[in-house]
Amino acid sequence: MFDCSSLYSANSGGKKRTYVELGKRGVAGIRLSGEKINGSTIAYLSRQLYFITHNYKKACRGIVIYCEKFVPADKLTYILFEAILYNLVHTYGYEVRLGWGDMSTAINTEGLSDSTIPKLSFYLQNQELYQRKFHFEQNERHFRRVFTSDQLKGDGVSKLLGDLKIFFLTSNITKKNTDQLALVISELADNVGDHTDADCLLDVDISKDFYTRDDDETGKYIAVNTVVLNFSPKCLGHDIKEKVRNHYYKESARYDAIQEAYENHKQHFDKNYDEQDFFNVVSFQDLITGRKGDTQTGGTGLTQLIKSLGKNAAEHSCYVLSGNRGIAFYPELLEYNADNWIGFNQQKNFIDHIPDEKVIFRSPTQLCGTGYNFTLVYRREKDELYGETANSVTV
Repeated sequence: MFDCSSLYSANSGGKKRTYVELGKRGVAGIRLSGEKINGSTIAYLSRQLYFITHNYKKACRGIVIYCEKFVPADKLTYILFEAILYNLVHTYGYEVRLGWGDMSTAINTEGLSDSTIPKLSFYLQNQELYQRKFHFEQNERHFRRVFTSDQLKGDGVSKLLGDLKIFFLTSNITKKNTDQLALVISELADNVGDHTDADCLLDVDISKDFYTRDDDETGKYIAVNTVVLNFSPKCLGHDIKEKVRNHYYKESARYDAIQEAYENHKQHFDKNYDEQDFFNVVSFQDLITGRKGDTQTGGTGLTQLIKSLGKNAAEHSCYVLSGNRGIAFYPELLEYNADNWIGFNQQKNFIDHIPDEKVIFRSPTQLCGTGYNFTLVYRREKDELYGETANSVTV
């Protein structure tokens, strides 16, 4: 079951005082202010919902959420919001109402229009349709699946790869780029499934309109936005941390090098870069896996695929979030050195140097699990996209 209830307790705020009044007929109201729906919004909403679910429980019959502006910062933000709404209805059984003063999207959030959020009141009238829409969707511009861990085992990832290639057939993106996209997205789903037994949500949208840029008067642009998400007690680098720190592996020079890197990196641990960040970075290294005793497999080449995608796109914004720590993927920092280590730094040296400052970030939202957010923008010219020749630009 795809259950995001852990968001509420993880973002409960600890000693921060929170109070939500339970009104007449057992209805609680939450008002969300701010110019955007972002990580701070999700954390605040989760804290309010923890108070309601923890204190009122079944005494609360309904929840009304009002957003002054529903302008999501990115795709992962509105997917988390959508998951929360679904959870309140189908896990807790609350009557939910959602309102907003203004709703707008950008090239990286256009998929919101085909989510269950704008038409929530419609879906609440047909619970079977709501469940089906949340778990499965495929049309010209939207691909959604919710997988169990068992469904991703065996030939599950290969089947997903085939389904994605079919989905991209009708897009205005060159086959070279769509094949890369399908491969990376299926690898992301496999990567998430490899770390946990939790269900996995995959959502891909292709922007409908063609956008322009101020510095390019003739060019028109289209985006592919992807989220891969699971909720699990394990963060991204958890299993690898346990394996390395407890020496759950046979003799291996490569894993010994991880120990050496740890000793070097820990001298620089602070609020901006800590042990969790280190092991998150380790999880993307070649031939490294969290499976105990295994020293021969791991490292799917995912970072190289991400690097290739970024270089073939006109613009990109790609990151992974686990716990409240994130890694931003910059193609120029995903270079292997001679020993097949990725430094995530200008030195291309993982063993001796920590990642560049811009790579590691902290999120206001505490995510129990792992979420990938990818936006790749391609330039359209003469009814074809020539992403493979575009220069990579950081969004």
